[in-house]
Amino acid sequence: MSRNVTNITHTTSLTPPVPLSPTQDKGTVTFEEKWPTMRPTVLKLLRQECVSRSEWQDLFWAVHKVCLWDEKGPPKVQKALQDDILDFISHAQAVRHTGRERERESVRVYVSDVYIYL
Repeated sequence: MSRNVTNITHTTSLTPPVPLSPTQDKGTVTFEEKWPTMRPTVLKLLRQECVSRSEWQDLFWAVHKVCLWDEKGPPKVQKALQDDILDFISHAQAVRHTGRERERESVRVYVSDVYIYL
C-alpha cells in the first residue's frame, strides 16, 4: 500500500499589518472627504435626537478612519467638533435669552393689568 504524503511546512514570518481596507492606501481617506457624512450625525447627537445604530457605527468608523489615515485628521476632527459645539451653545443661549425676554414682557403686562384693577 502506498501513501502520498505531501510535505506541509509551516513558516512564521513577521508581516506588516493589513490595512483596514485592501483597496485603500495610507493617505486616501481625508477629513475633508468624510466630514460631510459625519456632521449630520454629530448634529443629531448635539440636539439629543435619535440616532440609529447604523448611523452611530458609521460615525465611529468614519472618525476612526480619518484619525488613522489622515495625518492631520485628529486635530481637524477636534476643531470641527469644537466649532459645532460652540455654535450649538451660542444658539441655545440665544434661545434661552429670547425666552427670558418674552417671560419678562409677559410679567410686565400682567403687573400693569393687575394695577388697573387695584
